[in-house]
Amino acid sequence: MHIQQSFLHDYAKVFQSLDPLAKAEDLAQYISIHRDELMQQLHQHGILLFRGFNIENPEQFNEIVEQHLKFEAWNAFNPNLPGWVASWMRKYTEKLLGAGDYRRYIDRNTVQLGPVENSVQGPHVEGGVRSERSRYITLYCQEPSSYLAETGFNNLEKVWENFPESIKQKYLGAWNHFSYTSARKLNFIDKILLKKSPFTLEILPNKKGKLILQRSPLVVIHPQSQKQVIQPWAFANNTNPFAHQAAKKCFENRGEIDIDSTAGGMQLNWEIYDVSGKQIEWNDQEKQEFFDAMYQDALLLQWQKGDFAIVDNIKIAHWRMNGEQGNRKLIQIQANAFNADDHYAA
Repeated sequence: MHIQQSFLHDYAKVFQSLDPLAKAEDLAQYISIHRDELMQQLHQHGILLFRGFNIENPEQFNEIVEQHLKFEAWNAFNPNLPGWVASWMRKYTEKLLGAGDYRRYIDRNTVQLGPVENSVQGPHVEGGVRSERSRYITLYCQEPSSYLAETGFNNLEKVWENFPESIKQKYLGAWNHFSYTSARKLNFIDKILLKKSPFTLEILPNKKGKLILQRSPLVVIHPQSQKQVIQPWAFANNTNPFAHQAAKKCFENRGEIDIDSTAGGMQLNWEIYDVSGKQIEWNDQEKQEFFDAMYQDALLLQWQKGDFAIVDNIKIAHWRMNGEQGNRKLIQIQANAFNADDHYAA
C-alpha cells in the first residue's frame, strides 16, 4: 500500500492513499500497525487526515476508531444512552435552552453533525463549556457539501503564544463561568430532569431557570507538549457578536455571513473569574481581539467523500464555515475522557 504524506498546514498532516482501490480495511490495518507513531504525530501537529481510503459508512468509521485506533468513545452529553434516547434528550435540551446545532445520534456514540447555515460558528473545543470533555474527536465525511461549508481549524497553542503578554497575564489562571437562562418557564418534569444534569438550578422571579455550570479553566497545560493552551467556547450569547465580526473581517468572498443562530438563540452567558472567585473585567475590545486571534491563520478544510480525520481536541479549535448543505453528512465520534481541571494552568 502506497501512502503519500504531506501537510495542509503545519498542524494538519495528510496521509493520501495512492491506490485507487484502497478500502477501509487497508486504513484499519495501517492504523493498527502504526498507531503509536500516529499518536505521537497527532500530539505534535494536532490533526491527521486520511484521504482516499473509500470508507463507505458510519459502521466502518466506528470500527476504525474503537478497534484499530483503540479509542474509547466518550461524550459528556450522552452517558452511553441508546442513540434514539440521546437524540430525544438533545431535542429536549435545545427547546429548553432556546436553540441548538441540531446534531442527531446514529447510535450511542456516533453523531451526524448539524446542518450548514449561512453563518460561521465561533471557534471551540468540543465540550468546552465544561471541564469534562473529550480528549479527541474523530470525523468522517460520508458526503461532502455541494458548496463551501468547510470545517475551520486552528492551533490553540499558537493562538496563545501570539497573545500580547498583558493579555496572557489576564487570562492565565482565569476560570470560565457559564450560565444559561431557560427559554421558557420550568415545569415539574424540567425540574426532575435537571436534578440529574450537571447544572446547578436557580429559579428566577419569572419562573424561568438559571442553569449554572461548574467553573472550568480558560487555559490548560497540554498533557503531551506541556505548553499552555487556551480553551475557547463558541455559543455564548454575550460573545457571539464579536465572533461574528471577526468572521466577517477574516473570511472574505463568501457572501454575506449571518450571525450564528445557535449562540444567538440561547441565553448562555460567559464570564471569567480569578482563582479567588472575583470576576475579571472582560471588555468589548478584548473580546473582539480574542475572536480575531482565533480565526487568524486558520485552515479551512474542504472535505472529500470518505475522508477520515483525527483531531487533538485540546490543541485544536474547530468550527463550521458557511455554505450550502446539499447532501452533506459529516459524522463525529468523541473519544477518551479528559478533565481540564487536572491540567489547569495557573
